[in-house]
Amino acid sequence: MWHAMNRLLSYAQDVEFFLLAKQEWPELFENFSVRFLPSSEPIPAPRRHKSMVGEGIIGRMTSDEKKMQIFRGYIEDFLLNDLDERIRDEYLKNTFAPIVHSEILLLDSLGESNRITPDRFFHGWMFIGSSKPLCRLCQYYFEEHRSRVEHRSSHYNLYISWRVPDVLLSQGAEGEGRRQIMVDRMTQRIRQDTFDLLYIFGENDVGWEVDRGLQFLRCCVANGKIGFGGNQG
Repeated sequence: MWHAMNRLLSYAQDVEFFLLAKQEWPELFENFSVRFLPSSEPIPAPRRHKSMVGEGIIGRMTSDEKKMQIFRGYIEDFLLNDLDERIRDEYLKNTFAPIVHSEILLLDSLGESNRITPDRFFHGWMFIGSSKPLCRLCQYYFEEHRSRVEHRSSHYNLYISWRVPDVLLSQGAEGEGRRQIMVDRMTQRIRQDTFDLLYIFGENDVGWEVDRGLQFLRCCVANGKIGFGGNQG
C-alpha cells in the first residue's frame, strides 16, 4: 500500500516538474520530436568450456602468484559452504539472460559517430536521465566510458543479466575494438570487486551467506568476463 501511495504521489510531482520546466525552458516544449531506440534482445547465458569451480576462476583472474595463493586459500574455506555447487546453480539459472540496459543503449548510440560533445546536449549539459538510479555495472560503464557524460546517482545494486552493447556489422573492426576496450575495463573493475569481497569474507570468516559475493563470482565465471553482446546486421 505504501509503495502504491508513493507511486501516485510521484505522478503529481512529475506534472509539477514539467510545468516548472516549461516556465524555465519553454523551448523544450516547442516543435520537439521524440526518437525511440529499440531495446536490446536478451541473449542466452554465455556457455564456456572452462572450469566453473572457484579455484579455476581465481586462476584465470590474476597472474600474480602471491595473490593467487592467498585467494585460493580463501576458496578452500568457502568450499565447506558448497561454493562450487552454488556458483554453478547461480550461473545456470534460466533467468540469467544478459541484456543491455537502457542508459547504456543511449550512451552507445551517442557514441556511434565517435563524437560525444556538449553541443549535442541541451544547454551543453552532458547528462543522460533515467527513471531509476543506475545499477552498479551501469555506473562502472559510464565511468570507464570516459566521455564525461553525467547520470543519476547509482544505488549500486548488482543485476547479473547485464551486458555491453552489440556491435553492428557496419561498425566493423573499429567497433569491435571499442567494445573490447570497454569489456577489458569493466573486467578489471569486477575482478577488483571480487578480490575485495574475497578478502573481506576470508579475513572476517563471514562465509557465503552474503549473496553479493556469489553474484560477483558469477560475473567472473566466464574467464573473468562479464556478459558480452554479439554482432548484428
